[in-house]
Amino acid sequence: ATERSLRLTRELIGLILRATNDVIWEWDLAQNRLRTGQELEISIDLGDAGGACVIARLGPHDVCPEDVGRAEASLRHAIDGDAPEWRYEYRQQDSYGTPRVVVNRAEILRDESGQALRVVGGISDISQLRELDAQLQRALRLEAVGQLTGGVAHDFNNLLTILLGSA
Repeated sequence: ATERSLRLTRELIGLILRATNDVIWEWDLAQNRLRTGQELEISIDLGDAGGACVIARLGPHDVCPEDVGRAEASLRHAIDGDAPEWRYEYRQQDSYGTPRVVVNRAEILRDESGQALRVVGGISDISQLRELDAQLQRALRLEAVGQLTGGVAHDFNNLLTILLGSA
């Protein structure tokens, strides 16, 4: 029964991982091993490097160099502190060299004393969301400018009407 339950759990996890577009990852802090990829089949022994290269190794694309250090420092700060979760946005380049914005979210699993044991996370591409937000902001600015110019034109027309009436 235990083997059957374990097999069903593994199948369920495999289905969930295949159903998502996110990059799923797990970092076993005790063994200093990073597992990532579809169904977590890629396992990287981080050796003595520790967290210094975790962010750079996550996902199929290159993290922008200026973002790597800040993201790694943020993750290390969350692990060393008492945070139950971590979230960070940074830029990556896809396989065509196009910059993408991603959000990396993780849960930090701790023992009874608060020592971090494992970090499990996922990376989502939010580039399209950021682009839509920028388009909305531009549209709102254009609408505000249109209302302002319409109001000014109306007031100017009222002044001209008074001047024409007086003339």
